[in-house]
Amino acid sequence: MSDFTKELRHENYLILQTLKQAKQLTMRTLRGRRVLFDKRNDLITHLKREDEKIHAALQGAMQTHPDLEQTLAMFKNDIENTTESVIDFFKKYGTDDADKELSDDFDKLFATISKRIEKEENIFYAEFDEIEEENDLLRKAML
Repeated sequence: MSDFTKELRHENYLILQTLKQAKQLTMRTLRGRRVLFDKRNDLITHLKREDEKIHAALQGAMQTHPDLEQTLAMFKNDIENTTESVIDFFKKYGTDDADKELSDDFDKLFATISKRIEKEENIFYAEFDEIEEENDLLRKAML
């Protein structure tokens, strides 16, 4: 496991802790909304980093790793839509909103992010580490 994916796993843990705490406090309370909205930038930055580093690297490796194409195709929409969904959620709602629609949308957001994290940690991070290790070996062989 690379330092990069270790760092991402730790960030995923913190994100899930934040989501669980916000869910426990509920979106109907100011405290619950603050727990979530105070971490908005961290969450978006994390997702964009994964999109730019992990998913871009996997896309680039499809030619040399044909099995990746099927894996990526299965999860492509989930991965791509998660970041957009999170950004849209935070554009739509603010800390002062406290209605039923916010609670429902938060539940969907919680499920979407949890599902993405599970797929990434169980599939994509391992693939990424393997590809990076191969690339490192190729670079060393060329020296």
